[in-house]
Amino acid sequence: MNNSIPHVPVMRNEMCEHLLNKKDGIYLDGTVGFGGHSNKILKYINKNGYLIGLDLDPYALEYSNKRLSVHLDSFSLHHANYKEFPEIINSLGIKKLDGMLFDLGTSSYQVDSGHRGFSYMKESNLDMRFNTKTGVTANEFLSSVDEADLANIIYLNSGEKKSRRVAKSILKSVRKGEMLTTLDLRNSIEKAVGQKYLIKSLSRVFQAIRIHINNELHSLKELLNIICDYIKADGKIVFITFHSIEDRLIKSFFKHNALTCICPMELPLCQCKHRPKLEIITKKAIEPSALEISQNSRARSAKMRVARGL
Repeated sequence: MNNSIPHVPVMRNEMCEHLLNKKDGIYLDGTVGFGGHSNKILKYINKNGYLIGLDLDPYALEYSNKRLSVHLDSFSLHHANYKEFPEIINSLGIKKLDGMLFDLGTSSYQVDSGHRGFSYMKESNLDMRFNTKTGVTANEFLSSVDEADLANIIYLNSGEKKSRRVAKSILKSVRKGEMLTTLDLRNSIEKAVGQKYLIKSLSRVFQAIRIHINNELHSLKELLNIICDYIKADGKIVFITFHSIEDRLIKSFFKHNALTCICPMELPLCQCKHRPKLEIITKKAIEPSALEISQNSRARSAKMRVARGL
């Protein structure tokens, strides 16, 4: 492992400003990755504070364990999906948290290294799994899915308007035995969409297949169903998303749990005595500064939303 950091996380300063409010707090980084955000959290907390980090990528966890080891007994890292955090904190004797962070982006290392099959720029096997020890690969998935299902998956996970043409082209290549690598997938997408909007379509289709392979939206929905039960009053929940589907889910979740009344519209006065679980801190999503985008182009699509437990 070399000394260079494989991934630079987005909006670190904004994360610190909104997430961290107790030096002795207990914080969760549900997507610890290569430790960029976790390192900032650990520098903030004192000896009574604690950080729990989760990730599905064993290489990222190995790297982060070494990177964060200077903080001694102030953290623990776990190989798990973020939706599994309740059983992990319970095993540590923790009931509720002072802050939770979920950065839903794919790391620069995972994209640039090529070996996972996330990138359409480099030739590699079609894998796309975050955790290579479980689940089916993208190659196995494309070899078994039917055209209508594939078109729906591409459209629902990315909004790609030519999803049907793309699905048809991909499965045509599969039948010819020409769907073994990322470049095979790229070529089949290019045949369907042409050159004008090729890069956007490549990004969308690769993203859509990756989301499906890793069951990302289902995991996010499961997380949102439980998260309010584990945040303390005044504790902060921070989400960083990189595409509109996830951002809409977070926005809707915050809005629903911040409602102060759920009475039918026809009632003139509130009678429900409903108590909201969250207060929305960011009425509008926070976006990276122009300076950050100039230094890290992958930050361009990032959005941060923050809520406070009640």
